[in-house]
Amino acid sequence: TKGIHLVLPRHRLNLKQSVYFDVEADNRMVFAIPRGNTTYIGTTDTNYKGKIDRPTCSLEDAEYVLAAANHMFPSANLTLEDIESTWSGLRPLIHEDGKDPSELSRKDEIFFGKKGLISISGGKLTGYRKMAERVTDEVVKRLRTTDADAYNGISACRTEGIKLGGGAFESKQELEKFMIARIGEAKQIMLSERQVVDLVYKYGTQTDLILEKAFALYPVITDPLRRIHMAELWYGIHHEMCHNLCDYLIRRTGRLYFERPSLAELYPFLAEKMAESLAWTEREKSEAILEFEAEYEEVVAFKEGKKKSVA
Repeated sequence: TKGIHLVLPRHRLNLKQSVYFDVEADNRMVFAIPRGNTTYIGTTDTNYKGKIDRPTCSLEDAEYVLAAANHMFPSANLTLEDIESTWSGLRPLIHEDGKDPSELSRKDEIFFGKKGLISISGGKLTGYRKMAERVTDEVVKRLRTTDADAYNGISACRTEGIKLGGGAFESKQELEKFMIARIGEAKQIMLSERQVVDLVYKYGTQTDLILEKAFALYPVITDPLRRIHMAELWYGIHHEMCHNLCDYLIRRTGRLYFERPSLAELYPFLAEKMAESLAWTEREKSEAILEFEAEYEEVVAFKEGKKKSVA
């Protein structure tokens, strides 16, 4: 099934915290979450039979979510024109006869093949570590059963104790202390508090690497905004394996979703810098730009010729 999310400017639905509510039409649950200068709302749950590598938001999807939000927040009067960006995803639900998509369990399930293949299906992206833990523990258990002498020494999955890169904070207070210190340091190279906060929420302690690069670029790059973009791009290429604009602007930074209005002037600059760093040919640079431009247009393609209010 397909689920979509709509991204609005924060001032159009200025929530102080995340909320969820039921859709009047079908009693499904929808949520609205503030993030930076935006608020995003979702999600739908519809059968999907298109190409699985490119699900998109349709006009019907957008109208459904906006209608739900306007019912809960009638003074907002949200319209299609308020939508700055969207994203869409697919749920690999395990089919059950006689059940509608919204009734199917989101739980993952492990399957055992007759020839020893172990598969895991269902679940959600947000539960990927728990799914990995379950299937790894099952593999370990079976290896110990089949060959105790060889496999008794191997341990169960250790993912619960492994922190993600940049996530070495023991408390919210520790995170805030880290953030305040970096905001003070970054003033020396004219970076704003908002820029540093955004970096910390995206990269955690890895922010230090980006700020070090930004300091190295100062004062050669005089524009603070260009400087921080170049430093963050450098980090993406050298530490997160970014190979093209889509890698960087969609999959690493999420800018296509949460900062789309700023990208029209930014992405040509970033394309030039990526081309220099990765030694692209003119053809490779053109292909990277065209690939990103297709994504840039696709997230709001449903709005073309459909400008109207959604009650």
